Amino acid sequence: MKSLQEVNDKVVPLFEEAADDLIEAENGDYKKALCKTLALLSGHHKEVMIARSMLNGQENMVTYQITLEKPFYAISFVWNVIRKYCPETISTQVKGMRAFKDMTGAVFDVPEHLSNRIEDIFIHECEERRVDFKFSRAKELPELKEDENKYGPPGQMQGGYGGGYGRGGYGGGYQGRGGYQGNRDYSQGGYGGSSGYQSRGGYGGSVNQYGGGYGGASQ
Repeated sequence: MKSLQEVNDKVVPLFEEAADDLIEAENGDYKKALCKTLALLSGHHKEVMIARSMLNGQENMVTYQITLEKPFYAISFVWNVIRKYCPETISTQVKGMRAFKDMTGAVFDVPEHLSNRIEDIFIHECEERRVDFKFSRAKELPELKEDENKYGPPGQMQGGYGGGYGRGGYGGGYQGRGGYQGNRDYSQGGYGGSSGYQSRGGYGGSVNQYGGGYGGASQ
């Protein structure tokens, strides 16, 4: 845009006739005539431009942003917003989420083939309901925090509060694996888990000590 300011007004009349012809060719649609001219000048006039992530340049990805009215403390808050309004077929495809440096929003990528669906969902919600966030396609990246998404999308987090709906923090669930089990000689387990509330062991008793405990096998 700054380059246009360098064009001398005295040369503009030289292109008026050509401009009129372009506008007439588009049935008086000034905007369409201008867009076609810009497309020709950019070299992208024969094929549709490939969508690219603004975060990492990956092809066929579209970058969006959600901006909150107030700062949040963990990026899991934005994951929760996406999970609340989007079906799993979309929420599980969200990639590379990064928080704004001031923690008032986040940017993330969505596959291009899902872009219309996620836009329809959030545009409808923002227009029909009172929500405390704004959703839009990113035009430029704000200043971002250091990458917090080193464990990938939700469901792959190993612990802590920032995992969204992963195995740790919120959404880990109480998935016991061991229960109360033991053997004849000693207790196997202890009361522990890998992350969240995923216990693997339990209190185990033996036949001689506790009559099998809870769920202990009698041999």
